[in-house]
Amino acid sequence: MLTLVDRDDDERVRARLELRLARSAALVAAKLQSIPTRRGTTEGKRESDAYDVYRLLQADRGAREIPNALATAPGELGEWCASSIEELFIVHATRTARWISSVSPGETTEPGDIEALGSIFGEALRTAMNLP
Repeated sequence: MLTLVDRDDDERVRARLELRLARSAALVAAKLQSIPTRRGTTEGKRESDAYDVYRLLQADRGAREIPNALATAPGELGEWCASSIEELFIVHATRTARWISSVSPGETTEPGDIEALGSIFGEALRTAMNLP
């Protein structure tokens, strides 16, 4: 939740706006769902979706908020995300590294880095879901 408040010179509230923002786990799930379904004019957006997932998972490495949130998500969302990350970051690490490099020209992303991050996330999610 982001709250913006505008006050006058006497510190009285003139306007207040509250925004609900998507949390990282929800963004990861949404991006993972989007990547394989992009077709036609939006197909090129796969690369930036993969980059967004990569950056979100990188930023969460120590906190583990994303796997903890997905582990308690409704239905089979946590398991689906674990499977999607395995597919995108481990099975197809070379393709994903190429996609990420194409949208982040100054950043070198190697397949091994992608695979390692996918493995770390997958292990954290399985642990959070109490799976072997």
